[in-house]
Amino acid sequence: MAGLTVYYDVLVFVVPAGQTVSLPHNINENGLPVVPDMLYRDSMSTTVDSVTSTHVTLTNPTSSGAVNCTVMLQQFLSVERGFKDAAQTIAPRPFIVGGAQACYCQPIT
Repeated sequence: MAGLTVYYDVLVFVVPAGQTVSLPHNINENGLPVVPDMLYRDSMSTTVDSVTSTHVTLTNPTSSGAVNCTVMLQQFLSVERGFKDAAQTIAPRPFIVGGAQACYCQPIT
């Protein structure tokens, strides 16, 4: 019997200043772990160090305290995989919304 396919997962990180945290994710196809197609995050104060078929690793490059970051992962459904190349892949995979590097942006006041 094939495993349950999981297309979306949400991870909640608390990354101490100057530290790295790795959390497991559940994205899979028929029970087989896969690298997600997309990664969305709500804090640009972290860097995305790696995304594998089993884990997401973030770093807080600041020295000003812990950063909370919620990450949503997405694996495209088969019908959504209609990319222009025959391999039906996305590059880079995962595509990280906002980029992998930290963004030190000033709020608009």
